[in-house]
Amino acid sequence: MLTTEQIAFTVHGYPKAQPRPRGTLRGSKVHVYNPDSADDWKALIIDAAMKYQPQDPIEGPIEVNADFYFQRPTKHYFVRKDGNVLRPDVPALHYVKPDRDNLEKALLDALTLCRYWLDDCQVCAGEVRKLWGGVHHTQGPGVVVRVRELDP
Repeated sequence: MLTTEQIAFTVHGYPKAQPRPRGTLRGSKVHVYNPDSADDWKALIIDAAMKYQPQDPIEGPIEVNADFYFQRPTKHYFVRKDGNVLRPDVPALHYVKPDRDNLEKALLDALTLCRYWLDDCQVCAGEVRKLWGGVHHTQGPGVVVRVRELDP
């Protein structure tokens, strides 16, 4: 698969998953809405992504790779007088909530709003990983994003 130049950027902040749509009953009508719990996170993504936005939206197939980093809980550390030390038995992979697919959904929705592409259905390849910060990634929580147009 031939590819074009890659766009890469980092978003600093606490990753939030896109929540599922909710519904309420108002009289005899159902009102469906999207909770706004991920809106602040998506605003951070948009702010970081706008600096690298393509001049024109990508029209072909797209690969998006994303590494989401989460802040480690205090139980992952030994507490020392001279600072906390990471325990040797703690995992590098973040295998608890939020779900990977909902994190990706919030990311792709934000990049769609930035006009990286015409529709996020164009994203047909890529890897999404959830990792704890501190072992392989010395920065705080956030996401490292890499976007590349693929040769159809």
